[in-house]
Amino acid sequence: MNNYIPNNRVSTIRHYLKVELLPLYDSRESEQIVKELFHHFLNWTATDLIIRKEQGLSESEILLFHHTLKKLKQGVPLQYAIGKSHFMGLDFHVSPAVLIPRPETEELVRLITATHQGPLRILDVGTGSGCIGLALKKELPHAAVTLLDASAEALEVAKENAIRMQLEVDFVHADILHYRSEAEHWDIIVSNPPYIPLSDKSSMAPNVVKHEPHMALFVTDQNPLIFYERLLQIARMALKPQGKIYFEIHERMSDSLQKLCKDYGIQQFKFHRDLQGKERMLVIG
Repeated sequence: MNNYIPNNRVSTIRHYLKVELLPLYDSRESEQIVKELFHHFLNWTATDLIIRKEQGLSESEILLFHHTLKKLKQGVPLQYAIGKSHFMGLDFHVSPAVLIPRPETEELVRLITATHQGPLRILDVGTGSGCIGLALKKELPHAAVTLLDASAEALEVAKENAIRMQLEVDFVHADILHYRSEAEHWDIIVSNPPYIPLSDKSSMAPNVVKHEPHMALFVTDQNPLIFYERLLQIARMALKPQGKIYFEIHERMSDSLQKLCKDYGIQQFKFHRDLQGKERMLVIG
């Protein structure tokens, strides 16, 4: 990188990074990414970037930015490029084996923590990085939390996050479509399952389709509710009498999910809107 810039001053490097990112991101996003890179690699704040703008960086520090810039220009999402994603005030390690945690999923976690306290038994299905289950364990320390995923690679990421955060949880490597649970075992079943129909793939951001794990994103157009239906089947036996199910859902699936609930004889359910006003959460029980 330093072969293309006149000096190693922070102001110069910052400008160079932003210009190089502009073909992929707008000006505001480019600036935010640059700030995130300085924070990640050097632990600098936005104030540091201003007051230390004339400071020079070492060759090794410049190389860190160079290698990450190369990944970003190849379309790799920032979180994968630096191996980290922010969620509920925690820093989660992420890799292409897991989805990048989204802000709307934070809303699902807050919905649970605002409603529940005490020694709960919680099952997080399709845990990925562990963001939902570990954030719940952090907020509800007396809960017994189990993280389940069909991907062994994803569970390794979740285990790494649990160890680093010093949160004691259980792990289950299983395909939820074939999973069996003990009767009346869970107070809460929570899941952000795959729910995007394959027909939506062409309209999605290329960096998501190219880099994030398809098994955690997509379902067939013929059976888009397959995971919700299976979780309702499990809940019939495994959920405690006063237990609740929390789902993140596709914004276009509320009508289909309402019908599914009624088909299963479920009377008590409620959809919740996210901060954009879209129906993105379903609470049953």
